[in-house]
Amino acid sequence: HYAISAGLRLARGTWIVVMDCDLQDQPEEIPKMLEAALSGHDVVLGRRAIRRDSLAKRMSSKIFYGVLGYLTGVPQDPAVANFGVYHRKVIDAVNSMPETIRYFPTMVRWTGFRATSIDIAIAVGTPLACESLALGPGEGIAATEMSRGLLVHWVRLEPGARSADTARVAQFRVLAPTEWNFHPHGTLARALAGGRLDAAQARLAALALDPCIEFRVREDGHA
Repeated sequence: HYAISAGLRLARGTWIVVMDCDLQDQPEEIPKMLEAALSGHDVVLGRRAIRRDSLAKRMSSKIFYGVLGYLTGVPQDPAVANFGVYHRKVIDAVNSMPETIRYFPTMVRWTGFRATSIDIAIAVGTPLACESLALGPGEGIAATEMSRGLLVHWVRLEPGARSADTARVAQFRVLAPTEWNFHPHGTLARALAGGRLDAAQARLAALALDPCIEFRVREDGHA
């Protein structure tokens, strides 16, 4: 949830909407949640009343959130995720928390502000397209559609395995969008070249693009 934290530090306005990027959250539900918020709540979360997940996924989700609730002392609802409308004071409270391991829903609960959830519909459509291409023995490229564009992985397996199912990954790279985002002519480089970001903002921008990539921010006298 580092990408959410990075985005919230740059968010402006009295009411902030947080949505997942798996294409299930529908913007059409936002007015309904905002209306509930304006009636006297600081947090309104979308509850997936009808879940279309498999039985195995629903059971594993129930077990996971049950354990998480026990460990954190905060009851968890498997039907509620991040999709919701949050008042500025809630976001400011979350941003002030110093925890390096960040789990957004529980941090919101920790703030203690007035919260509720309402039933929402989720998008139903065809599965996202996935493709793969073998480049040679134990090496290939896989691609899948994401809400922010095409996600492309390059993988090379360790030699000697009896089958691809039991092989260990020797090398792995995210070709797109990560490598392009951090390319010398990519998204982040263009933002830095524009002189609009200081060191702290550059760090947040890099985290928002990909929180799993190790990086360092160095100031050399230029914006």
